[in-house]
Amino acid sequence: GCLVWQLNDIWPTGGWGSLEYGTVGHTPGQVLGGRWKPLHYLYERTLYRDVIAACGDGGCYVKNDRAAAPFAGHVLVQALDLATGGLSALKTEAVDLDAGPATIAFFDLPRSVEATREILVITCVDADGTTVATNEAYFATPGALVLPEAEVTAVVGDGGDVVLATNATALFVTLTTLANGRFEDNSFTLLPPGRTIKFLPFDDAFDAALLASS
Repeated sequence: GCLVWQLNDIWPTGGWGSLEYGTVGHTPGQVLGGRWKPLHYLYERTLYRDVIAACGDGGCYVKNDRAAAPFAGHVLVQALDLATGGLSALKTEAVDLDAGPATIAFFDLPRSVEATREILVITCVDADGTTVATNEAYFATPGALVLPEAEVTAVVGDGGDVVLATNATALFVTLTTLANGRFEDNSFTLLPPGRTIKFLPFDDAFDAALLASS
């Protein structure tokens, strides 16, 4: 579940809002045009997609909101072991849904989730192999999850690539910066050994030193 309190706030942090927007030049880190905050990246991966799948204690569903197009493909449900960072496939469900909106199909999982030790990673894949939505399902509050102690490092290259490394599962990894631009993805689950995130400048005056220092 997700409680939405407000659309925007001025603080360039993890914060409550969905969009970061305020007075440029007043709050350090504000950039012209604003940026997405963690909630907005979550929306983009899930709620703002025309096809979405989700799972709960009673099983899973996949829904097609494409008004003029069917959805044919499959839903891959994987269990992420928080202790090891390993992904294991629980089910691959073939899907053939008529055009929507709200065309829906339900399916079961072969076993229950270990609520404090696992989360589900649910991926909708089109017939051509394109990932159209990714959703992570939690069955316990974040504070109740049994997590390893993760050490996350970030190294910024000259071109704006941010190389992230971790020795263990890290949830809700969020990047912030004073530089004028945005990250291609943010507020995500980071698994060993890590991943590379591109920084996308808003103008030609890319300040690599500012990105690296902040």
